[in-house]
Amino acid sequence: MTFFVKFFFIISLSIISQITGKVIKIYDGDTFKIYEKKMKDYKIRISDIDCPEKNQAYGIIAKNFLIKKILNKIVIIKNVKRDRYNRFVGLVLYENNKDLGKEILKSGLAWVWKFSKNIQYKKIENIAKKNKMGLWREKNPINPYYWRKSKKLFYS
Repeated sequence: MTFFVKFFFIISLSIISQITGKVIKIYDGDTFKIYEKKMKDYKIRISDIDCPEKNQAYGIIAKNFLIKKILNKIVIIKNVKRDRYNRFVGLVLYENNKDLGKEILKSGLAWVWKFSKNIQYKKIENIAKKNKMGLWREKNPINPYYWRKSKKLFYS
């Protein structure tokens, strides 16, 4: 790939502010793939939340929640950014502009992402904790951020 093509590709990715597409695959509780009209697939990560990994308690439940809510449906992703894993990260809206991140947090199937500044999400997480929703029924649920770190240490 020439320098010009690489430069144009990087610039074109950074100016995407919204993507609309049909959800075609669910990876886990906070990551999925959409198919967009321009015949492109995008791997999407819901911003500001972190669901349990599939091998963690509530991981499969979180994935199934996402399947029920958005699989084969049209979603809108706003405030799109790229993460270090080359996924598109953003606010995900479905069914009449419902905020998918909020819905997952209300159900007690995610933590607010460790570095998030989303105060509204933090309030929703605290309500779910108080009401012992989903994973908050557990005595000591392990945040996936720390769970992943412990796995890296174990396998290093």
